[in-house]
This record gives sequence, structure tokens and C-alpha cells, in this order.
Amino acid sequence: MNFEPGKFYIGIIDFFSVLLPGALLVYLTKDWAYSSFIGGSLGDLHPTEQWLLVAFASYLLGHFIFLIGAAFLDDHVYDRIRAGTYHRQVSRLARGKKLSPRWIRFLAAQNFDSRMDKALGKILELKALTLDPLQAGNTVNAFKWCKIRLSMTALPALAELERYEANSKFFRSLFVVLAVLLPFSLVGKPWYVSPMVLVLMLLSLWRYIDQRKKAIQHAYWSVIIQEADKPDTPERYADTRKGQFTHAGGVVYRGHGENRQYLLVRSRSDKEEWVLPKGHIEHGEIPEETAVREIREEAGVWAKIDAPLGKVKFKFEGEKIKAQFFSLQFLKQDKVLENRSIQWGRLEDCLDLVSFEETRELLGQLSDK
Repeated sequence: MNFEPGKFYIGIIDFFSVLLPGALLVYLTKDWAYSSFIGGSLGDLHPTEQWLLVAFASYLLGHFIFLIGAAFLDDHVYDRIRAGTYHRQVSRLARGKKLSPRWIRFLAAQNFDSRMDKALGKILELKALTLDPLQAGNTVNAFKWCKIRLSMTALPALAELERYEANSKFFRSLFVVLAVLLPFSLVGKPWYVSPMVLVLMLLSLWRYIDQRKKAIQHAYWSVIIQEADKPDTPERYADTRKGQFTHAGGVVYRGHGENRQYLLVRSRSDKEEWVLPKGHIEHGEIPEETAVREIREEAGVWAKIDAPLGKVKFKFEGEKIKAQFFSLQFLKQDKVLENRSIQWGRLEDCLDLVSFEETRELLGQLSDK
């Protein structure tokens, strides 16, 4: 059998995410591991045997390190921090869930901006248009779909994506290697070794998150730009929401029984009017998300969806408004993003403040529950 070196292929991702971290761990622990598990000294072996043993151990341990990093850092660190972004919090509350912990929202704000969530929303639309006719919309996630598409249509963009991926997976695996070495650095080593290992762990984690984010962003942006270059794009993705809701809003309540209060905001057009917070449904949003987002922007209030209330139709400045309203449970007060005054009051006080009959009916519906 002839061995052909040209067919012996190690991809850039395999090299950086499997072989390098595995080789580093083997190099740093080879003497201790050999004497503990096999006995004797590694130096007693023939140099060829040493290289074969080190290569095999590097490849084997590299795969185990890769699996541990993917299971722990991808699912329990990156994805959890990623879920703390503003748009993801709106989606959580729209599904009736609570806000993520404050520290997760803080880390998300430091590492991610709104462009990534907006790009993801557009990619999900594109994926749905492609796969839903085949009833295969949930068979592949957005990132994998982008990556497969680029592999078939844009190899230069895929090469750039794989560079980011290789970097992120290397630092993910490096974090695992350093975590394994940390206990050993506490025994029989100078005092500064363990703090150095800990600092390297934190830097590796930071770099892993940064490179993984850039890989995903690059995949999304490449597919979006690729799609925008098609001549029929405006017609294919035109807004087709005719007859559907144009606005969404909500009645936010806090307290129970006689102490229950309801939220009102100043009208933009008439400063003497108090109204319920509401706003335009943005492209790609569902009404529940719009209600949560508008309440956060207009009143600085985080509230989660409780139940649908009712539908309201009216005309405003020549525009036909068709709005869906929800009841929402108050969670916390945050910074007001718009220059709007807010007012909390009991039902009878709110009814005295509002003048629109539709608003009075919505408040009355919630008070009966």
C-alpha cells in the first residue's frame, strides 16, 4: 500500500482546536503522566516511540479537550451571555419569562451590540423563505445554514469565517487546558504561577467569546450582502403585512388587590393626554415583542407578557392603526429611553386621566381579572 502525503489532510480548525491544545497539555504533563500511568521514564523510549506516543496522546486528548470546551463554554458560557442582550431580553419577556440575571445582561452589553440581533433576525427570515417550503425550517440552525450556503457559493467568505472559527476554538480549548493545569500550579510552584494561569484563563475566555462572535457575525453579514446583490431582492422581501396588526402595546400592572396600579405615559402629540404605551411593529417582530420593547423605550419599564387583552382600530394623522394590546406584569424600573413622563395610579385615578374610550375599555378589562 502506497502512502500519499497529499491525501493526509489536517484542516486549519482541527489543527488549532484539537492538535495544538492537546500537544500543549501533553508537553506540560508528559513526564508525570508517563511515570504515573505506565511507569518508568519517557526518556527510556526510543525517540521514534516517544514521537508516536506524544502524537497519539496529543490527538486523543485534543479531541477530549474539544468536547469539554464545546459542552461547557458554548452552551453554558457563550450562549448564556449571548442570551442577555437587549433584543433577547425582549423576546424572553414576550414569551412570559423573566429577565436574565443582571450580571449576564452586563456581560452581554459589554460583548454584543444590537447589530448582531438584527442580523440574526434577517437571517432567520431568509432561512425561513428557503427551507419552510420544504417543511425543513427547523432542521438546521442559522449559523450552520449560513456556513453551508457560503461553502457552496462564496469560498473566500468561508475561508475568512473559518479563520475566526479556528481562533475561537483554539482559545476555547486553551481555556480547558489552563483549567486542568490550575490545580497543579497551586502545589510546589512559585506563588505567582497560579495567578498567571488564572489571568491567562480569563484572557482566553475573552478572546474565545470575541472570535466566536466575529465568526457568527461574518457568516450573517456575508449571506445578507450576498442576498442583497440579487436583482429580485426588493420584491421577494417586501413587507406583506397588509391586514395584519400595525401596532402593539400593553397595560402594565403592579401590586395586588386594592394596591394594584396601572402604567400610563404622556402622549407624544398632546402633552395633556395620558395614554397606554404602544408603537409600530417593526419588520420581523411579533406583537408581543413590540409591546415589551415599546413599554421599555417609552416608560423605562421591564414587564413580561401576561395575556392578550384586545384589539383596537383607529385613525391617526391619516394612518389606519390596528393595534393588539396585552396585559403585562411589572418587573423592574430602568432608565427611560424616550423623553416621556410616566404615571402609576389605581384604576379610578387612571380612568380620570385618560380620555380615549378604547383606553378606558382596556383598563377595565384588566381590572376585572
